[in-house]
Amino acid sequence: MRELSPKASEKICRWAFNGEFGRNFAKIFDLQMWCFGCDIRNETGNILLQSGFTRYRPEGKITGSSHYSKKLRDSHELHLWDFAVVITNYQHGVCLRRHERVPTFAHAPQVENYSWRPHDLPVFTSPKSELERKQASKLLLLCVSEISEYENTVEQIATPDYRNRCLSTRRNYRKFRGISLSDAWKELREKLDGISHATI
Repeated sequence: MRELSPKASEKICRWAFNGEFGRNFAKIFDLQMWCFGCDIRNETGNILLQSGFTRYRPEGKITGSSHYSKKLRDSHELHLWDFAVVITNYQHGVCLRRHERVPTFAHAPQVENYSWRPHDLPVFTSPKSELERKQASKLLLLCVSEISEYENTVEQIATPDYRNRCLSTRRNYRKFRGISLSDAWKELREKLDGISHATI
């Protein structure tokens, strides 16, 4: 399998999502967001809901994205919209925004159930200190691990060709032909896990 995350360990330690690693990270995340949209519209039922997420839909005349939330271990929560993924605990949070390559960080962010638009989210910025980068890396590892596990769940719930059918409708998917989305997340998870054991 061609490596999608060259120099990932070095890059993430410096929180530098540039070069080939940064480009591939952005493409993988974009494909995943596309697939979340496919899973919501799945003809046999919403796979996010089947995977343990709770849905909060915009109320009244408000327009925006449904907010999907899932409680994880150790007081962590994973939040999904069509514009971002956020992972939090009581102390910190990391935000991955669609069409933005670099994940951002916040101290004690409060993500409300009624967050449906980008400006409803707390303020996230780039982690500045070495400690913040370590904290952000730890949360990013958990986020990547959860997405990787989610992809495994999709493989169990859906038909064998389902994910490939989702991806085939996305422009530029051919650049990742021969490497599954699940394998891409697994590779990144292994790189992040190595950083976690070494530095966090």
